[in-house]
Amino acid sequence: MIKEFNELQIEEINLGKSHNVDVSVYAKLEFTALQMKDIRESLEQGKAVTEKLEFNEKQQTEIRRGLDHNVDVNLYNNPKFNEEQMREIRLGLEAGLDVSSYADHKFDVYQMREIKQKLLQQN
Repeated sequence: MIKEFNELQIEEINLGKSHNVDVSVYAKLEFTALQMKDIRESLEQGKAVTEKLEFNEKQQTEIRRGLDHNVDVNLYNNPKFNEEQMREIRLGLEAGLDVSSYADHKFDVYQMREIKQKLLQQN
């Protein structure tokens, strides 16, 4: 079976062309239409493109939110973290916390949240 772009993917490719972005960055069957849209919008705004196939859409959203808030996404830009863990790390970074004590994929989101709350109380 030959896989082809769906209507939404084609729409994103056409929007990119009409906005003079390099659609070759995202015109890939592996990307969903939503991922394509995020990449296109990042390219239009001159931002770094964060989409990687190893991340799901929710993880990519957390990475983008971190970039939008000027935090060091390298601390959680790891597919071992799920989107909830990424969010807890991002929120800690946005609050100015040293997240190194809980930025470990071995902690579940509840453990991360508890450590983050204790750090917030110390500040």
